[in-house]
Amino acid sequence: LQMRRRGAGASLGTVAPDTAYGSPYSDPLIWEMLNGQLGFPAKNPEPELLSDTEEAERRRNPLPFSLTYVFPKGSYLLNPTHRLPLPDTPPGIDTAPPAYHQALALARRNLYKQALEVLEGLIEDMKAKKIHMSIVETFYQFVNAHLQLASGNYEDAIKRFKSMYDDKFFGRGSRFYAAYATELSGDTLAAISAYQGVISYNPEGYFTPEAAYRIGRLFLNARAFDRAIEEFADYMRTYPKSPFIDDALVDLAGIYDHIYSYQDFDEALKLYDSLITDYGESPYLDTVAARKNFIQQNYFAKTEF
Repeated sequence: LQMRRRGAGASLGTVAPDTAYGSPYSDPLIWEMLNGQLGFPAKNPEPELLSDTEEAERRRNPLPFSLTYVFPKGSYLLNPTHRLPLPDTPPGIDTAPPAYHQALALARRNLYKQALEVLEGLIEDMKAKKIHMSIVETFYQFVNAHLQLASGNYEDAIKRFKSMYDDKFFGRGSRFYAAYATELSGDTLAAISAYQGVISYNPEGYFTPEAAYRIGRLFLNARAFDRAIEEFADYMRTYPKSPFIDDALVDLAGIYDHIYSYQDFDEALKLYDSLITDYGESPYLDTVAARKNFIQQNYFAKTEF
């Protein structure tokens, strides 16, 4: 059920760092944050208003790159079978240069270092030929940042994504992927703050539901169960049609099911029933049904005398 089962958790006010397992959350600053001392959410500046022409273009073409390869569960980075959903042709041009196709082919074979070399050579070639197409140049930088992220160069990826925060086409996606790179780097404090920034910057955005879900997961992984319960419950109220709603439901039910200090089988069964009834195509359906039967047979079976 996507849960760390290291034993029973304690309430948020009494929980201590899990140093016995070498947890990255043993940093005292992280636990101070988890205990509510640092304050949330991080508030980003309001985005600049688009002109009528820019707004019309945004509505006609929300993102200048294809989302057709994005797995229904959200960003490709959360799904290992769809790692690089990059389009065959950059925006703004009819035919991609051969070097871009070469970089794409290398990336899809997980040869990220070689792909980066080809892509950076393409960028330098554009500069040498004095070809100035801002959207294409920015797109190549966006792809570069994704390749850095996919190859595990999180610090470089974060810097590259942050450099595109103000871009009207790539800014929103860059904020989310910078936050995700921060999460993968292990900096829980900064990742939660960055995801909060994604939500504050564009509350109705494409990436906002996923950012909200990732915040709940970070608290769950840190075994800050009070805050995780709060985040998941709020998420389910705010984004009832999100692709991650069944993930949040199962994660929340898992706390009531598996964490001893929070165990409430009645509440867990209500959540499991909700998933079975309302989300019949969820990949968790079989697991949840089996767990529901186990609880009913072992904890709610009638005893005859």
